[in-house]
Amino acid sequence: MTKINKPNLAVAVEMGKTLSGEMAFAFSHSDGKTLFIAENTVATPKVLLVKMGEGMQSTADLSLSIPASSKICFTLESGAYKMLYGANKGKVVMDGTSIKITQILLP
Repeated sequence: MTKINKPNLAVAVEMGKTLSGEMAFAFSHSDGKTLFIAENTVATPKVLLVKMGEGMQSTADLSLSIPASSKICFTLESGAYKMLYGANKGKVVMDGTSIKITQILLP
């Protein structure tokens, strides 16, 4: 995860991990501080699935469409998507293939 410590500062971005099925990502900061960038690395449209969390606000998985060879960015509500128990406690779980996920922690 790339952390930006203060405004008006350029930092090198740590490149993301490519999904090949389910993968968990740390999500320990406030909701608006964690920016996710999802890159579709192939020439066909893809769907990124953010798994429903275990909190009271969780209602359904979140399906995000990513056009061919494109990027999207998004933030998440921890109450809806954060895992509260087990091996993925404190993380969000995403599922997809040929999608690179990069996390940026904002100041």
